[in-house]
Amino acid sequence: MDAMTPRQQRALLAYARPGATLTTVGAELGYSKSTVETEVKAALSRIRECADTLEEATAIHAAILAMLDTDDGTPVSGRA
Repeated sequence: MDAMTPRQQRALLAYARPGATLTTVGAELGYSKSTVETEVKAALSRIRECADTLEEATAIHAAILAMLDTDDGTPVSGRA
C-alpha cells in the first residue's frame, strides 16, 4: 500500500467494500466516476508491479482485507 498515492489507497479501499460501485465511491470521496476508475486501476497496477511472487500478492491482498473492517466489526475476509 505504501507504493500507492493516498488517493489511490482511498479509492481502492472504498471500492473493495461489499456493494460499492464506481459511482457510490465517487460520491463518497468527492471524485467523479472516471477518477475513481482511474485511481483503482492505478492502485491495482501498483500492486502487480510490487508483487514479485504469488506469496507477496497474497500478503498484499490480506493487508487490504484487514483494512476493510465493516460496520458490524466482521472483517470482509470472514464473510461467507
